[in-house]
Amino acid sequence: MRHIPIDLADLAEAFDNGSAEASFYLDIETGAVVLVMAEMRAIMEDLMTDLGSSAPSQEDLAVALAGTNMPEWETDAVLEAYDVEMGYGERYLGIPKSDSHTAYGDMEDFIATVRDSALQERLQWAIRGRGAFRRFKDELRERPREEQRWFLFRDERTEQRMREWLASLGVEPI
Repeated sequence: MRHIPIDLADLAEAFDNGSAEASFYLDIETGAVVLVMAEMRAIMEDLMTDLGSSAPSQEDLAVALAGTNMPEWETDAVLEAYDVEMGYGERYLGIPKSDSHTAYGDMEDFIATVRDSALQERLQWAIRGRGAFRRFKDELRERPREEQRWFLFRDERTEQRMREWLASLGVEPI
């Protein structure tokens, strides 16, 4: 096992983020969780096309970016997207996103642990059909202790998935 310092809170956020506009990567050299927004990737790809190369040097890309009126933060984000693109599969690994089926399964498993039969029945009803996630949260909001227990349950499940994913890569977080 390779030991890497990883901020598990950052990794959990990446796992739980379902945005189509955001992709997260793990830098297996530093343990950093890197966010690449779709817009920054698109700008990078356009610049690479303008440069006539699928793999220009970072310096060439930086020069091309200097010719734009982008703010520094945006230039940095495009260069970070470039780093991820050039190191994908070697240094940077795509962090899987949890899907709605997994989250739904977590809700079902949590409901099975609820001792109050009336609440359990309301939660089972809440997760049927469209709007299941919202109704589930609304039902729990009325019961703060159960809501807190749900958050702990969900976080433990996410951490378990993260650790399993890291183990499959031969990585142990420190």
